[in-house]
Amino acid sequence: MQSIEANKMATLAAEMEKIELATKKREEQSIAFMAQTKEALDQRIQSSEERREAYLGTLKAKLKEHVRFPAMKPLLFVGAS
Repeated sequence: MQSIEANKMATLAAEMEKIELATKKREEQSIAFMAQTKEALDQRIQSSEERREAYLGTLKAKLKEHVRFPAMKPLLFVGAS
């Protein structure tokens, strides 16, 4: 009777260990996934900020050129008839 109880306890202990290992592995995978996702998101944000800064730089340069050399206005002829 005692050996049956001992076997049951050993089986339960082994199952609990297996569950704990699976839980630990799942948690590690989740942490790794979150880290990879955060890294990818950080890269996308950085890339977006760089493109935005480049775009704004281009717009500022065009605006400076426009202010420095405004487009010629067409001449109006008054009373040409």
